[in-house]
Amino acid sequence: RQAQRWAAQDQAAASTPPAAPPTAPPGTGNDAMAHQLALLTQLGELRAAGVLTDAEFEAKKARILAG
Repeated sequence: RQAQRWAAQDQAAASTPPAAPPTAPPGTGNDAMAHQLALLTQLGELRAAGVLTDAEFEAKKARILAG
């Protein structure tokens, strides 16, 4: 009985197309900058809370700024 349920779930998952990743519309440079600033702010909060080390913070900051 459980095998039938799993098979039905597998079949439903296979028939559902994967969601496309969100893309920014052209000309949204300000939105991209705002997103980067939000990520950097969040990153700073994680470092201040002691979740990230200084080295982890610098590595992730460089990755965000690189785009």
